[in-house]
Amino acid sequence: MLAQQLLGATTSRIVIDPTKPLGPTYDAAVRMRRAAGLQPQFVVGGMATKANKANDLHLVARATVATFRRYPDAYSVSMFNEPDLAGVPICRYARVFRATYRTLKRLGAQRVLLGEVMANTTTDWLRAWHDCHEPAGDGFALHGYGLIPTLPGAPMHWGSVARLSRSMGLEPYITEFGVPTRGVYAKSQQQAAAIWSDALGRAEAIGVQQLVIYHVSEADSGSKWDTSVVDDRGRPSLAFGVIANAGWAD
Repeated sequence: MLAQQLLGATTSRIVIDPTKPLGPTYDAAVRMRRAAGLQPQFVVGGMATKANKANDLHLVARATVATFRRYPDAYSVSMFNEPDLAGVPICRYARVFRATYRTLKRLGAQRVLLGEVMANTTTDWLRAWHDCHEPAGDGFALHGYGLIPTLPGAPMHWGSVARLSRSMGLEPYITEFGVPTRGVYAKSQQQAAAIWSDALGRAEAIGVQQLVIYHVSEADSGSKWDTSVVDDRGRPSLAFGVIANAGWAD
């Protein structure tokens, strides 16, 4: 677990697919993380799973509660990965999230994170959620990629996003961040290191509660979304050194 040993990580994020049996599919992964001294955090359903449609919202809500019941030591729990990209109606999401939030808090969940939204919809999504008049959540989770600097959730805008989030009683959590190593948005090692340095500085300055590396180790060759900081031979990138020297990333 390079993230734990060299980057100072304390948590490891797992996306749960509600269409798969919970124990047989995820128990081993959770045990591995615990053995490495990492506290698991869970994002249940939504994009990157087969329960990724608006009509899956109640299924995902039930699975979120079931996930916490099975793994009550979770650092955090989130319901529906990237609901904005899945086209989930925002007020329907807000109502279901609020009910799920109350159940999870009764069960003892420490952090139930709202959102898990992509950078391109961050501020509009937050305002729309607020207008639904269904307040709930211990924090706002955003995926703060800076692929296009003008997007609302890109690092240069994290300060304004954090202020908006806190005005609604939600501390900001950046639960996915990385710099692509392949594809149309790929950056050189030098560029990636500079972007990471800027992002870490901004996150620290505004008091972000958590900054999660989307990929530590290199994704398989078929992946179109690789933001790793260690290649498939175990060699760290320049960005890895920047993160390690920062000494605080999750």
